Amino acid sequence: MKKWIVIGIVAIVVLVAGAAVVALGGTWIGNTAETPGAAATLPAVQSNSDVVAEARVVPVRWAALAFPTGGRVATVTVQEGDTVTAGQELARLDDAVLRYAVERARASLASAEAHLTQLKDGAQPADIAAAQANLDAAKAELARVRRGATPEEVAVAEARVQQAQVGVNRAQSEYDQVKVWGEKPAAPAFHALNAAYASLAVAKAELARVKAPATSETIAAAQARVGAAQATVDKIQAGATAAEIAAAQAQVAEAKAALGQVEATLGDAILKAPFAGTITSIQMRAGEMASPGMPVVWLGDLSAWQIETTDLTELDVARVREGAPVTISFDALPDLKLPGKVTRVEALGTNKQGDIVYTVVVTPDQHDERLRWNMTAVVAIEP
Repeated sequence: MKKWIVIGIVAIVVLVAGAAVVALGGTWIGNTAETPGAAATLPAVQSNSDVVAEARVVPVRWAALAFPTGGRVATVTVQEGDTVTAGQELARLDDAVLRYAVERARASLASAEAHLTQLKDGAQPADIAAAQANLDAAKAELARVRRGATPEEVAVAEARVQQAQVGVNRAQSEYDQVKVWGEKPAAPAFHALNAAYASLAVAKAELARVKAPATSETIAAAQARVGAAQATVDKIQAGATAAEIAAAQAQVAEAKAALGQVEATLGDAILKAPFAGTITSIQMRAGEMASPGMPVVWLGDLSAWQIETTDLTELDVARVREGAPVTISFDALPDLKLPGKVTRVEALGTNKQGDIVYTVVVTPDQHDERLRWNMTAVVAIEP
């Protein structure tokens, strides 16, 4: 540090003065009384006791801004040197996928809320009517299985088989004509023939079911269908239980949380100014990929400066106190010396090339427009 240069010069002066005294035949004993025979008494040399440290100029408020999430840079809306306001958009990532995720989350939330509302409101008349109709059909089927098919039911099933057979004959004839004469593409006729055969198979299966005698298995199956249909009717009429409503409320809460998460992620794709200031550096362009947490924009409030030491060691920090007067000089502005005071002494030191150094923050009493971010300075702190 520069203070050691000053002390070294003082030491050399002292040695030279001592040698001169000896050459003149006298004896120098510091600040003691005059030595007889000496032509004159030399005063003691006082060294500068200020704590001197190198420093740099920084804004009182500044930030290195980064995207929390990575992605392709879609737009950069500012340039270096621009003055921005707090909350102003600086850049934006491509957020198409994130916007789709937000829409899906909103749809899921709407579905969960609708289900909860339905449970709370109870069954609608249409729901009750549909469940009752299903129960009536199941009971009718059970009665039919138990008593067997009536002649009328058999006749209806046989008529359906005959009708399906007619359809097969017609489709077969049309297919044969196309196949022989080649007047039309054969594929549509072939598909129509297959569909006719499928309808015939269904009709025959229904006829066999109607004619089949009742067995314990078929009766049990029909009874099971009646029981299930009755349970559905009872459940609809009773309404939702407290547990079902609680489960639906939990689904709504989960859907809201999921929506909030994707909306926050969408917000992370926009880089905004946290405070008013000046854009001093931009390290990205539209189309480039931004890495999560990597600073891309430097923002500073250049209306006021502070000076931060860079090499104040543990040997000197104990001699520095907050509020101490300071004289600040600048390498780039040799004619400028500013008074100031110590406003903060950091409690945590860091290792710098083997030395433990502490940052001391100095606030100048005056502002100079020639100061720039990261200019080097020297501070002399009154201990």
